[in-house]
Amino acid sequence: MPANTAPLTFDDVAQALGNSDPSSTNASKLRAIIGRGSFGTIQKHLDTIREQRAEALHPVEVSKTPDAPPELLSMWGAAVAVAVAQVRTRLDSVVQERDGLAQALASARGDVEALAGELEGATARAEAALTDRAQQVAQLQAEAAQHAQALQTQEQAAAALQAKLSQQVAEGVQQIQVSELQARLGAQALQTTIDRLTDQVGELKSLLALQARPNA
Repeated sequence: MPANTAPLTFDDVAQALGNSDPSSTNASKLRAIIGRGSFGTIQKHLDTIREQRAEALHPVEVSKTPDAPPELLSMWGAAVAVAVAQVRTRLDSVVQERDGLAQALASARGDVEALAGELEGATARAEAALTDRAQQVAQLQAEAAQHAQALQTQEQAAAALQAKLSQQVAEGVQQIQVSELQARLGAQALQTTIDRLTDQVGELKSLLALQARPNA
C-alpha cells in the first residue's frame, strides 16, 4: 500500500485527536497516530483546536441588546410606570422605616441618658450614705473607746479604793487587837494591884487587931 503523501490538514489532526482532551496530548503523539506531517504543522492545528474548545466552554457574549418586538412596545410604558411605582413605594417604605428607626434610636438614646443620670444620682447618694455611715461607725467606735477607757479608769479607781479600804480594815483590826491586848494587860495589872492592896489591907487589919488587944 503506497504511503499517504497528501498535505496534512486541520481535519486530519482533528480526526486523530477525536474526543480526547487536546490539553492531554502533544504533537509527537498525534504524529504517531497520523503517520505523517511535520511537528510544526501538527502543533499549529492542535493549538487551533485547543482555542476552539476553550471558547466553546464560555457563554457567548451579546454585544448588543436586541430590539424589543413591536408588540411589546405598547406595554413598555405601562411596565415602566408599574416598576417606577413599585420602586417609589418601596423607597417610601424604606424612608419611613429609616425615619422610624432614627426616632426609635433617638428615644433609646434619651432613655439611656436618663437612666445614666439616675444611675449617677443613685451612685452619688449611695456613696454619700456610705460615707455618712462610715463616719457614724467611726464616731461610735471612738465613743466606745472612750467608754472603755472611762470604765477601765473606774475599775482601777475601785480597785485602789478597795485596796485602801482593805488596808484600813486590816489596820483597824490590828488596832482593835492591840487595844484589846492592852485592855487585858491593864485589867490584869489592875487586878494584881487590887490583890496586892487587898493583901495589904488584910495585913493592916491584922496588925491593928494585934495592937488593940493589950489596951483592952
